[in-house]
Amino acid sequence: MYKGDVGRVRPTEPTPPPKILALVKFTYTENVGGQKWKIWPMGPAPEERYVKMYVTSVRHAGPVTLCTGWVIRTPIAGNTLWIVEPDETFACNGHLEPFTTPSPSPP
Repeated sequence: MYKGDVGRVRPTEPTPPPKILALVKFTYTENVGGQKWKIWPMGPAPEERYVKMYVTSVRHAGPVTLCTGWVIRTPIAGNTLWIVEPDETFACNGHLEPFTTPSPSPP
């Protein structure tokens, strides 16, 4: 018999396939729900609360940094935990974290 709070168990966040991981240079994370400019009178903006990008390329267009990569979006509403977009480009003027490919688990 199992005892405990099952509500706290959460599935593992998706990660890109190995072919994409080999190309990743940075990770970019944005807590959209925490951004004050995205707040509507009735709460946070409806689209998403969290975005994480595994950045495969970066380019600059004037003062804007544009990142392309594999994206995980966590929607605020609905029954979907994550929305995965395998090839997305958007402004990523926040902090880019250098990415180190995870080492394989020992046998």
